[in-house]
Amino acid sequence: SSIKKLVDTNTRIGNKLEQMEKNLTPSQRKVFQAVKEQREAEKDIAGKFSIFVDIWRSFLVTQPATTFRNVFGSALRVPGETLDIALQSSKFFTQFESKALGKDIPEPDLKNESLLLSKNLLNPLEQIELAQIVAKEFPEAQRKVFDVFDDYFAVTLGDDSKAGGVLKKLSFASKLAQVANTLNRLQDRAIKSAGLMTELDNQVKTAIRRGEITDTKVKGITDLIEQNKLNLVNDEMISKSLQFAYKLTYQSRNAGDEVLGVGGLINIAQNTLNRIAVAKLGVPFPNFLINGFVYTLNRGMGGGALKMLYKGAQTIGSSKQVAKNEREKINDLTGKINAAVKKGIKSQKQKNNVATMRKEVSALEAKAGKRLQNVEQFRKGFVEIAEGAALIFAGYGIRETIGGARYDEIKIGNTTIDVGPLFPLTPFLWWGEVIRRKLNDEPIDGKIIAEGVQALSGLQADRAGPFAKLLGGTYQFL
Repeated sequence: SSIKKLVDTNTRIGNKLEQMEKNLTPSQRKVFQAVKEQREAEKDIAGKFSIFVDIWRSFLVTQPATTFRNVFGSALRVPGETLDIALQSSKFFTQFESKALGKDIPEPDLKNESLLLSKNLLNPLEQIELAQIVAKEFPEAQRKVFDVFDDYFAVTLGDDSKAGGVLKKLSFASKLAQVANTLNRLQDRAIKSAGLMTELDNQVKTAIRRGEITDTKVKGITDLIEQNKLNLVNDEMISKSLQFAYKLTYQSRNAGDEVLGVGGLINIAQNTLNRIAVAKLGVPFPNFLINGFVYTLNRGMGGGALKMLYKGAQTIGSSKQVAKNEREKINDLTGKINAAVKKGIKSQKQKNNVATMRKEVSALEAKAGKRLQNVEQFRKGFVEIAEGAALIFAGYGIRETIGGARYDEIKIGNTTIDVGPLFPLTPFLWWGEVIRRKLNDEPIDGKIIAEGVQALSGLQADRAGPFAKLLGGTYQFL
């Protein structure tokens, strides 16, 4: 944690203090020793407090209802992700990718399997086994899919015979939390495994379409596993696949990357909440809260439409010739670098020339990567518009037919059900209620507007935490 880093003797402050200690008088050394003991005490307290907070957060999600809500939230993302997977391999978007990269891409008859995510989610045990095979080759996949779960709960403490007091009690509480969270761990691992393998298959197919994988016997990730050719998978493919898996479970660590304009500010807020242990007492699940807000922002508040328009204009307006010239320059410089390395780099002048060429290649590749990112954001904006429209329409239908007294309630017969915790459905139920009121000439008063702030921000979700509950209780009181 950040607190631990602050008091760790390996930090710059610690190193400076250790250097100073060598030149101290006996009396100064006594004072210095007292300072060191205080810092060690602070580190011990900080470490225990951070572990305590993580264990407390883990106990908050032990109920089976939480597992169901997590599965529901991930399932609601499937239609949109299915559409996005289909569009990735459509000619409309592959031609923009070709333009962005500045090269003619071969067009093999290889489409993404649109329904692959649904199939993988319905076969969780198989996907976990396949993900474990991949994880053996890529430690990052092992760590993020199997070693931690749900918002980075990696708090299992080992059996240290010397541990005692608070640490021993925390160790017992940690193990108890792990047992209590068995269902939640299983669903988290299953969904992430399915997401990892789905996106990895898309990444392999994309590499084939771009001519980066030329093995004719390979059509997808299962071929690479069966033929023992996982060496054709690179770290970037794994990284993107893990990002997809974490997005599917609302656990992306930089959710603001999906937002146009204010994404940087959102990432700062998310990183701050993740870094400060005491902040998690008020907002125990910052990743879920921020990811949920980003989801709503892009689909229910116009973020996706803005993204599609802006990135679409950049994509369509970019010059194909400029990209092609830059690609030719990359190929030329790469050839010269390879020739120089093969011949042998001896003088300092040769080293400088090669370094300059590599720097230029990196800059040109970064430009191509930025154009490619614009195409991706253009496509995702289109998908988010479609998702938002479908969810708002569904929200209106629910409110019109079985809506309860509040926007987040449904009524079946004489039974009223609170569906507020079923994120990300709730914000769109609120939009449905607003539309229903407008069509029926009912007033949109201060109460519904206040409920909208709660719904669209994600503060109505059960995992928003004590801070959100305090705000909600204050609103109800007023």
